[in-house]
Amino acid sequence: MPGRLPLRAVLLAASVALAASSARADDPAAAQSLFNDAKKLMTAGKYADACPKLEESQRLAPATGTKFNLADCYEHIGRTASAWAGFLSVASSAKNANQASRERAARDRATALEPKLARIAVVVPEPSRATGLAVTRDGEPVGDAEWAGEAMPVDPGQHTIAASAPGKRAWKAIVDVQGVATTTKLIVPPLDDEPVPAPAAGTAVATGASAPPAPPPAAPASSSTLGWVLVGVGGAVIAGGAVVWALRGSEESKLDGECGAAETACPASASGDISTGKAYTVLGIGFFALGGASLVAGASFLLLGGHDGKTAGATGARLVPVVGPQISGLRLEASF
Repeated sequence: MPGRLPLRAVLLAASVALAASSARADDPAAAQSLFNDAKKLMTAGKYADACPKLEESQRLAPATGTKFNLADCYEHIGRTASAWAGFLSVASSAKNANQASRERAARDRATALEPKLARIAVVVPEPSRATGLAVTRDGEPVGDAEWAGEAMPVDPGQHTIAASAPGKRAWKAIVDVQGVATTTKLIVPPLDDEPVPAPAAGTAVATGASAPPAPPPAAPASSSTLGWVLVGVGGAVIAGGAVVWALRGSEESKLDGECGAAETACPASASGDISTGKAYTVLGIGFFALGGASLVAGASFLLLGGHDGKTAGATGARLVPVVGPQISGLRLEASF
């Protein structure tokens, strides 16, 4: 690891936020005024107030001296990783400018800080490396070269590690880093799949997907069922006819007592009984005829239609009113 330190330090120094914005505004006068105010605050021990002024001064007019003081300010407020990266950046700039004393001072400060650095090691196991996986630390990308657990310096405090991939649920964790010379290890778990949304009502099924089968049409009533119904109705109607015929017999017996067996001399009071008897006769015959027809039709359905409900042609039955000079009632019409 010591052999890799210079390259890693340069990378961190390039990415650390030593300025509030990457945009540059050439305003040396404002930068100098802010620098002077910051130095006074630092002399008074008010480093938390001085650091923002130095950041703004560096943004307005970048200078190696301002950068050195900003790194010193960061160290005093506990931002050890930012201070370490700042001193290394100053050492690199001073070396390029042949400022040996400043380079040496900055490098000595960085060397003294390194053992105190807190670090985070982000580990992404193979099962967690989904296609298109992106991992960030405080919004900055964590390259896959670090996924094996490379411990990177961070300032003490809370840091957010997040991971996302197409078709996966986003994941994040907040790590609270405290103390000096500590390394916090964080393992990124396999991301869960995003649930597939159900298609909206009326939406066409995508190509290649099989549509759900339509419900089968309701099966028509089998001919055997209709046959048994007709047999049952016929039996009930004949039973009703038998009751009516019994009532007719009662009326006939009553008339025999009033008119005699020949019914040639019936009194006028018997006219109502005579009409009632005739009505019972007509109604009874109608009941017997209708019940018999229903029995015949039901038996035909059972014999000709089979018991599986499958007939060669359409089957059906209906009752048709019949009105005539001699009789009125219902007629059964059936087709096989």
